[in-house]
Amino acid sequence: MTENNQPLVGQELLDKIAEIGLDCKRMDIVRGCGYVSKKEDGSDRVNYFAFYEEHARAQGLITKDENFIPADILKISESAWNDYEVVIANMRKRNAIDQLPLDELMNKKPLTGKELLIKINENKDILSEIHLLRACGYVLYDRDGAEYPDFASYWESYLVAKGTVFQNNQAIESFQPRANFRDCWEEDVLNKLRISKKYINGLVDNNSEDIVSSGKSKQEQDFLDKVKELSEAKKSKQLENLSIEELIQRGNENYQEGKSEEALICYNKVLELDPSNVEIYIYRGIIKGTQGDHLSAVKDYSKAININPEDERAYANSAYSKGILEDYQGAILDYSKVIEINPNNGIAYLNRGNMKSELDDSKGAIDDFTKVMEPEILENIKSTFGIDYLPRIYYNRGNEKHNSGDIKGACEDWSKGAELGNDRCTERYEEYCK
Repeated sequence: MTENNQPLVGQELLDKIAEIGLDCKRMDIVRGCGYVSKKEDGSDRVNYFAFYEEHARAQGLITKDENFIPADILKISESAWNDYEVVIANMRKRNAIDQLPLDELMNKKPLTGKELLIKINENKDILSEIHLLRACGYVLYDRDGAEYPDFASYWESYLVAKGTVFQNNQAIESFQPRANFRDCWEEDVLNKLRISKKYINGLVDNNSEDIVSSGKSKQEQDFLDKVKELSEAKKSKQLENLSIEELIQRGNENYQEGKSEEALICYNKVLELDPSNVEIYIYRGIIKGTQGDHLSAVKDYSKAININPEDERAYANSAYSKGILEDYQGAILDYSKVIEINPNNGIAYLNRGNMKSELDDSKGAIDDFTKVMEPEILENIKSTFGIDYLPRIYYNRGNEKHNSGDIKGACEDWSKGAELGNDRCTERYEEYCK
């Protein structure tokens, strides 16, 4: 069966299906009508989604403005050929919910108890989760009318209705430690966002992200961002009467306790009062790096370097973050500055060698790995980190020698590393040297 280069639409699609015949497999029909594309690896992707939508439109069953969702396509594929009736009815039910007037949705009282369970059972196979929350009244609105799904209240009401948890219990087991009932928000903030204190406290708790499942929609993420912004503003206000020393102490304590966001709020406040505090720029950069925001981390380290161009830690941390960002040349420059400031910093030589390796500079990498093997530098690493890096260095240098064609030298390094108990050296030696 020949495939069309372009997906067929309208009457041409219907004619082609009739020509192919319904005795063929559905995949062959979809392919024959041109609904196939290439994946990155060169294999075919059969586009059932686009095919079924266009097939329904070609028959006049749906308009150009109506669209299926992935769950619809799954139902269609499991149903008899051309059986769109149930799926289209469900789609239009979702669309009707989407078109409800804003004032009606805002004034809709959330369903609870038996009513909530009945509504869920009637619609769980029809509506998406977001549409189900809308239908049950679990949506929130800010003063601009932007809508956010109230997942926390929805799930709590659902579990209460099922009898899984009990209402008005200060320690609802299914929501600990996410839902914290402490009374700490001003009424004006609550009224503006129309959110219960219970929900706000759950969101700004340390484990707030547990409330909403991973894979948040843009609306959910926007809502979390708004709450985070309000939370940070409130916490920052609470710090106004603290001295710089007290702010630093509290920030350090928060960081040691794993409260990174609280630590950042303290450090931000310190930098408002003392914009030339090198230590705090470095601390803040470290936290941002641990959160995965290495670009912001580099900016903080750069500010520290601008204030004190001889700060070894700022260059070392900047180099590390640049390596994560694959700015290998920038990392090499920073590690070189570390070495200029402290010629015995073995970790800087080791990491600079790794960066040179990423740039296929085997000779430069070998030179750095060899430098680390000098007794004074090697001992400096061991005394600082409590780790004997020598076996690892033999492994790395052996790899670079192998890459540069020095097989004999590579085998010598891997053999020495194997003798020191490095399993990867043993594997390399057995693979390339025997």
